[in-house]
Amino acid sequence: MRREKIRMVDALESRRADAELRITLVRSGGLGDTVLVLPALVWLRKHLCGAHLTLVGSHWAEALSPLLPFPLEVVCFDSSLLTPLFGPDPVGDVPDVFSEAAVLVIYTASPLHDWIRNVRRACRGSTIIWPSAPAGSRHAVVHFTQALAAGLLDSSDVPTPTLHAPEVARAWAREWLRAAVGSPVGLTAIHPGSGGSQKCWPPECFAELARKAHTSILLVEGPADVEACSRVRSLISSAVRVVEARGLGLAETAALLEQCTLYVANDSGLSHVAGALGIPTVAVFGPTDPDVWAPLGRAVAVVRAPEGTGWPTPEAVLEAARHLGAE
Repeated sequence: MRREKIRMVDALESRRADAELRITLVRSGGLGDTVLVLPALVWLRKHLCGAHLTLVGSHWAEALSPLLPFPLEVVCFDSSLLTPLFGPDPVGDVPDVFSEAAVLVIYTASPLHDWIRNVRRACRGSTIIWPSAPAGSRHAVVHFTQALAAGLLDSSDVPTPTLHAPEVARAWAREWLRAAVGSPVGLTAIHPGSGGSQKCWPPECFAELARKAHTSILLVEGPADVEACSRVRSLISSAVRVVEARGLGLAETAALLEQCTLYVANDSGLSHVAGALGIPTVAVFGPTDPDVWAPLGRAVAVVRAPEGTGWPTPEAVLEAARHLGAE
């Protein structure tokens, strides 16, 4: 692995001015996984401003594309173009994103997979296979970026992903909120779901926070959050005004979040989006390690209970919001 890192850095340095340089990163996974690899792409743009960058990822990579502040070619990992690469036999016709790449980085937990062997065989440039899971307590964005930067990145200088809702989505969000609440001033967004139930703050805590926030609540429901949102909705006091945002695309959801003064949620993919949007974000952590997986942004606070005491209280979450200037 070390030899591959050196070869790749040499390739980056020797072709710094090459406007035709193609670099491909492969990172499948959920929404949060995709946001966390964005700083690696930012690092590439900084050091190779003329390079053509491609991200091969899940459908979340496509959904994030309109929110990026830089151009990026996105190829879906399950695209029919890539299907032949999954077989055990060598493939002759390989997409340019692999065959023409000067540098190919594959983040994976299965380095011996047939797909990886076929892609490596086709790539004409330098290839590096990098673990998809960070080691120790190193933050994930540092881990992913160091696949490219090697010794050039100071591990204490954690890159921050940046996203912006497209203007058409922002205009839609303003109209949507005007019809729903009249004015979004003081609106608090809560997202009670996550990729795993063990990462979810109890619904009773979300309901109590909604009561104590003294604002209208934007209840954000993603495709996997129906049960969590239903439970929170049933527990929130009828005195609290709740507006539900569900069945929306990522761009529309991001635009709604940009209108909020506070976002409170679990360790989830949407929390990484909120942090990257620059919204005051309080992420509630339970069993997962925030040193590795905390969302990043200019106004992010992580709250977790002292070790062995379960979950943090709503008061602790609201105190973190106050320190952000959002409550």
